[in-house]
Amino acid sequence: MAAEQGVTIIYDDTSVKAGLSALSRRLKNMRPVYRVISEIMKEAVDSNFVAEGARGGHAKWKPLAFATRLGRLNRKMGKGKSVYLKRKRAGRFGFRAKALRMMAPGGIKILQDTGRLRRSCAAGTSFNRYQASVGSDLVYARIHQLGGKAGKGVTIPARPYLFLVSSDLVEIEATIADMLIAEWDRA
Repeated sequence: MAAEQGVTIIYDDTSVKAGLSALSRRLKNMRPVYRVISEIMKEAVDSNFVAEGARGGHAKWKPLAFATRLGRLNRKMGKGKSVYLKRKRAGRFGFRAKALRMMAPGGIKILQDTGRLRRSCAAGTSFNRYQASVGSDLVYARIHQLGGKAGKGVTIPARPYLFLVSSDLVEIEATIADMLIAEWDRA
């Protein structure tokens, strides 16, 4: 009489299959996931503007040219007011003190003169069942992102503002994992 040897474990994965099936049906519409991802992307782009590009190993944007700073300063001073004053009242170089601070490199925020570009990125956040995106439809958005020649032979350096850093990607991955776990628990 031979004794049977060995052992067998049988795993009934009916509940796992049912859970995966329910999860698959729920995940056909990824809209809620992409909505959250688009918000993370929007916050990342906003942080890029605040840091003037210097996030996650990216270099800070090239400073504005002197002529650009001067033109912006004159616009901010208002109509009929000149940046230049009589030397007695104006102090160093004939500029007001505030004007001097603004004229120094870094004294004026880059790509944030009117705030239109930054706001257009927030407004340009979109998502659907298949993707999330952030961008701008302003005509000058592309040249600031990629750099290039503008009118009158002016070269605008690339000042990328549409990028994600590793911490943004980690946040997106964690969000996806949390949402998958929550859907699994509901299944």
